[in-house]
Amino acid sequence: MRPVERGQVPQENGVDKVFIEYANARGDLIDKLDECCSYCGMHLDSCLAIEHVRPKDPNPDLELSWGNFLLACPNCNSHKGTTDVVLDEYLWPDSDNTDFAFVYGPDAAIRVNEELSDEERKRASKLLDLVKLDVEPKKSPTVSDRRWINRQEKWRIAVRKKKQLALDGCDNPAFRETIAELAYESGYWGVWISVFRDDEDLRKRLLKCVRGTASFETQRPCYDESGQCLPSINR
Repeated sequence: MRPVERGQVPQENGVDKVFIEYANARGDLIDKLDECCSYCGMHLDSCLAIEHVRPKDPNPDLELSWGNFLLACPNCNSHKGTTDVVLDEYLWPDSDNTDFAFVYGPDAAIRVNEELSDEERKRASKLLDLVKLDVEPKKSPTVSDRRWINRQEKWRIAVRKKKQLALDGCDNPAFRETIAELAYESGYWGVWISVFRDDEDLRKRLLKCVRGTASFETQRPCYDESGQCLPSINR
C-alpha cells in the first residue's frame, strides 16, 4: 500500500484555502495524491471519492478538514463506511509507512508484514479489515469488487515486464520508463513496487511516477535515497 504525503493545506493568494464543501477539495487532492485510491491503489479517471479518514457523519467538525481527507475508490470507500474510528487503532497511508507494513504476493493476497511488532500488526490488520482488502471475492462473473482480481492481473503483467527487461537488448532507459508509465496507468502501485523491489532504478522511477508518494524527498520519508523502503512504519 503506497504511503502518501498529503502536504499542508493548499493556498490561494498566499492564504490557506477554506473549503465551503468538501467536494471542492477534489482537485487539490488529485494534484497532491494523483488519481489513485489511497488504500488499494486503483487508478481512476472518474468516480474517485473524497474519503474522510474519520467519517464525517459522526465528526461534523472534520467534514471540511484538509487533514482528514484522502482519495478512495468506490469499493474501499463503501467498505470503510460511516462508523467512527479511533485513529491510533489503525495504520494509515498518510501517517504510516504502509509499504513496509503490508506484503503483496502473486496470489494477490495482501498480508501483514511479520516484522512488525504485535501492536503494529494489530493496527495493520484492522486497516485491511476496514477496507476489506484481505477478502478474496466470490468466484462469480457478476462480482462488483474486482480489486483482488485486478491485483492478480497487475502482478502477472509486472512479472512479464520484469522478464522482458532481462532479455538481451531490452534493458534500456526508454523501456524502463515505459514500465513506470504502465505502472502508473494500470494502478495498484503496491504490486509494481513489490515485483521490482530488487531493482534500484525502477524503484526510483516508481516512487516518482505517482504524485504524493512519501519518498525520501518528502517531509515524511518512507524510503532512503536508493528507493529502499525504510524498515519501520514511521508513525
